Amino acid sequence: MKGIALYNVASPQRLIDVAKLVYGTGVVDTLIVVKPTGMAAQVGIPEVSKLAYRRGKNLVILSTLQEINEILGQVRLVFIVHGMSGIKYLDPSVLKEDVVVVVHGGEGAFTRGELSLGEPLTIQGFEDVHSPVADVALVLSIAMGGGRG
Repeated sequence: MKGIALYNVASPQRLIDVAKLVYGTGVVDTLIVVKPTGMAAQVGIPEVSKLAYRRGKNLVILSTLQEINEILGQVRLVFIVHGMSGIKYLDPSVLKEDVVVVVHGGEGAFTRGELSLGEPLTIQGFEDVHSPVADVALVLSIAMGGGRG
């Protein structure tokens, strides 16, 4: 896994919590924040920037999902989705590839256009639970071999 992307986050605390998870596990070194808004952009980004610097980790801030491939090269985007029927489960083997896992940081869902940029997957047992911090924790746990896909 090349990184975790948090998309459209407005809560600075949610952003900071995700950053602590990403930087604290050692699974990935790169957190990508795409389209941060409101207080997350004003307060959360500076705090996460300091955290990344202190830990020697990478923080990438982008305005669109398309820019991920411009910055990281051609990587596969995997979107963690909830409440959608007919969606495959996240398989641990996927996380061993050059992928960026994208988690929606807000209360909404990804649009069809956004999902067309990659592959929507869900986490088994958590199909109807929408919590960006929990999503990131579960993805990292699966990547470490401690969770189910």
